[in-house]
Amino acid sequence: MTDIWKASQSPSERYHCIVESAENGAVWMYLRDAIAKKTLAAAPVCSLVNLHNPSGPGAIFQRGDVPPLLEGHISEGAVMPHLKDGDVSIHWSENEESVIVSLFGRPVACIDGGSKTARSRIVLQKGSYGHPWMALDELDREHQFPTRSEVDA
Repeated sequence: MTDIWKASQSPSERYHCIVESAENGAVWMYLRDAIAKKTLAAAPVCSLVNLHNPSGPGAIFQRGDVPPLLEGHISEGAVMPHLKDGDVSIHWSENEESVIVSLFGRPVACIDGGSKTARSRIVLQKGSYGHPWMALDELDREHQFPTRSEVDA
């Protein structure tokens, strides 16, 4: 399994976004406040392995471990075993409090640092993985994210 690790600092250097894979194959994004030195929110990005069965041994994890991505909670389309660091990009909003992670140039997950809300296109229902991501056009207007043409450029 390939390790994924990508990081970006907001232009003001107040926030850091980290995208990393865990031993269980889950790839998550984290938004950290550099001043407060704490993680504000996390969102699942994809999985490098098949999703774990909720009643199987892969669904068990200890406090402090990265949660596995489970069938029924995460879209089957989230499985990307051949993903590489170069396929991952990070984009900051104009207000620098929100950040998008894209895979292959397509936005997949975002975190709004102001509200500490995590959204992901792979999340099927609101819960411990965050919120399903609403239509991109609505989010662009609401959170000043780059437009589609800016992201695809």
